[in-house]
Amino acid sequence: MSLFSRFKKKEELKERPEETFSRLINFMKNNKVWHGMQISQNSETGEIGLFVFTSQEEMRLNQEWYAQPRVLSQSTFQEIADFLRTNREIDSIVINPFHKSCNVKRAYFIDTMRLPNFFDFPRNNEGIIQVYEWLKENPVLLLSDDNGVIITHLFCIAHTDDSSIAHELTGNEKYVLTDFEGLKKVFLEHQELSELQLNPNSDQISLNRIAFVKHGSN
Repeated sequence: MSLFSRFKKKEELKERPEETFSRLINFMKNNKVWHGMQISQNSETGEIGLFVFTSQEEMRLNQEWYAQPRVLSQSTFQEIADFLRTNREIDSIVINPFHKSCNVKRAYFIDTMRLPNFFDFPRNNEGIIQVYEWLKENPVLLLSDDNGVIITHLFCIAHTDDSSIAHELTGNEKYVLTDFEGLKKVFLEHQELSELQLNPNSDQISLNRIAFVKHGSN
C-alpha cells in the first residue's frame, strides 16, 4: 500500500477541522512535502499563500493546476519555515488545497521553527549555570507590550539577540532590552511568574523564578 493510500483513510471523511489541522501538521513535521515554491493570491481576501502537498497524487486532483509548467521539489517543515522567514509577503501555507485542505498562518511556522543554538554549552546542570552566569553579564530582549512584560502560562520569553527570534510581533508586542537587574524586578513585581524561557526556538533554556527572586531579596 502506498504512502498516499495509507494517508487517505476513511476516517478523514469524518474529521473535524482541528483534526485535519493536527493530522496535516504532524505529517509535515515528519515528512517532506511537495511544492513549486510558487505563491497564489486569494481573489476574495487578497491573502497570498503557498500551496504544499502531502503527495504528488494530491497535486493531480487539479489537472489544470498540475499541468502548468513549474519546478516541483520537496522540503521539510524547517525548510518551509525558513522560506517564510525570508519571504514576508506570504500570509499562509495552504496544505492540500484541492482536498481536505488546511490553511496555516505564517505565524505558526515562524513561531515553531527551529533556529541555530546561541549557546555552545553542555545540556546539563553545568551548562545551565554557564548560561545563568552569561545572563548576569549580558542584556536580553524581553517580549513585552505597552503594559510591560508579557506573561503566558506563567512564563515570560526572552532572546539573546535578534537572530534567535522567530516570533512575529502582533498588536502592541515589542522586545525591550533588559539586563539582569531588570529581570529580577520583573519577577519580584509578578508573583505569578514562574520561569523565564530563553531562546525558545533554539536553545530552549528555562530558568525558574528562584534564580532571580533569591537575589532580589538581598
